[in-house]
Amino acid sequence: MKYRIILIMLIAVATTFCLFGADIAGFLTGHKYNLNGLYYLTVISYSGILFYLVTFLLAIFFLKKKVLKNNELILYCLAALGLGIPIGMWTIFVVALSWG
Repeated sequence: MKYRIILIMLIAVATTFCLFGADIAGFLTGHKYNLNGLYYLTVISYSGILFYLVTFLLAIFFLKKKVLKNNELILYCLAALGLGIPIGMWTIFVVALSWG
């Protein structure tokens, strides 16, 4: 059960980081260290993309350890890739436009 929660939380955090990375970066710029917001945006956005990749790899790893079933693997991989590819492309687009 805890393996499923880990995968679901990774997908949720990755989606939050990718979709709301600009808002989080703006908040951190105003309330934390006096860094350029682009650095925060870049790190947060690429962390979200990395979390999608980690979710995909963990799902395969859990299948090999016989923790997940084949149908659960398909569900988590489709969720990670189905959300990760379009949202990741959008995030890369936003970061590229922000950097100019």
